[in-house]
Amino acid sequence: MGGGGDRDQKLRRSVRSYRYPRLYRYACEYSRSFITIRAGGGDGEIFCFKSSMAPFMLQRASVPAPPLGSRPLVSAVRNTVEKALRDASNNGSLSSYIVYVGTASAKQRGNPTAAYECALTSSKVIVTCNPWRWEGDARTPEALASGALVLVDSMEMPPPGVHHSKSVLFYRSTSDLLRLLQWALHNAREADTIAHNGALASLTTVEMVDTMIQVVMRHTTTLRAPIRLFVVPVHERFQSNEYLLTVDGLKRSKLVDVQKNVSTSDVILLDLWRLHQGCGKYFVRPARRCFESYLLGEVLPKYAGSRIVVATDWSDPPWLAMSADLMGNESIIHFLFKRSQVKRSGDGRWARRMNYSRPVWPLWYPILPSTKARMFAQTRMRPRSSRPVDVSYFFGPYTSFDTVSAKENTDCQNATYDYPGRPTSPNYHLV
Repeated sequence: MGGGGDRDQKLRRSVRSYRYPRLYRYACEYSRSFITIRAGGGDGEIFCFKSSMAPFMLQRASVPAPPLGSRPLVSAVRNTVEKALRDASNNGSLSSYIVYVGTASAKQRGNPTAAYECALTSSKVIVTCNPWRWEGDARTPEALASGALVLVDSMEMPPPGVHHSKSVLFYRSTSDLLRLLQWALHNAREADTIAHNGALASLTTVEMVDTMIQVVMRHTTTLRAPIRLFVVPVHERFQSNEYLLTVDGLKRSKLVDVQKNVSTSDVILLDLWRLHQGCGKYFVRPARRCFESYLLGEVLPKYAGSRIVVATDWSDPPWLAMSADLMGNESIIHFLFKRSQVKRSGDGRWARRMNYSRPVWPLWYPILPSTKARMFAQTRMRPRSSRPVDVSYFFGPYTSFDTVSAKENTDCQNATYDYPGRPTSPNYHLV
């Protein structure tokens, strides 16, 4: 490759005019930065060179790079992925492999049932897919903790430690997914390294809470660990899933001293989604007005006082719980943590990070530390190479695992995998 400052200036001038003169001097030409980003944001633009030019990417050379294209798909709808895996396992590129397509099952998010956990730790490769209109789900951290190599559709805001070719493989379309699956099934050593890093990247409830508390302490000079924190109670009917995961992390964290009485606390924590559920589903009128009246008229006057108010928003839609005027007022809620800050088009053509009128810190689904420990133990007993299922995809809603499950067995090492309706051929898949 050519070099030098003069040549760099010529390259920049040539790229601006979509010309690159005298390329015949070199046998091969590689370039980084095929894309220019417009000042102020917006869609990027891929440069079109008149001659053949290959991308020079700083990553593991043996791992396939995401495909180049003028508008690559940034997400794939879950049922589209399911159909692609079915077709590939029947007559396509996965026909010689054992492929399992089924539903996820958990006592709560981050705490899989024994059968679902056993199915996770029996898979060499697990495919996951984000929801069609936003980012962030519980299946991905569960899959990461299993020790399998995880393929997930590309994300604008991936969880910490989740990087393409380092701890996961990102795919941008179903054809890209099948291409990456072929690489994963034929490059066991490299896939093992990525899977190991992915397992380490799975977030526990304690790590999630510690991240939140560190943000609060970094921006508040009066607090010292362990901070005295009171969790604003929600109706017993809504004490499930994310609420319980957050409470579990708070109780385990060394940075927090959970108080039973609000009068002894310096910080209060609001679960906006659970508090909102009493007014109706999702943050839309008239449920939003009901929630705002309840929050401003009852909850905050009763619990806030002069205390620091920290709120979590675990709802699916990327917009915020309250109206812009109220949510933008940082004197009401001092610290806000939000899941699903990326809005996606339903057809998977674009993903856009939301712009809020105030600082909003990210939330990602965690798993229980006990779940991660059990899966790590299974990984030691059952390395990826010895697992019976080549590719798994748990795409359905969280349901009872009774209808599509391995036989319940607390000793997953010796469990049998007689899935209901399994064909006599080595390849099988269920819904």
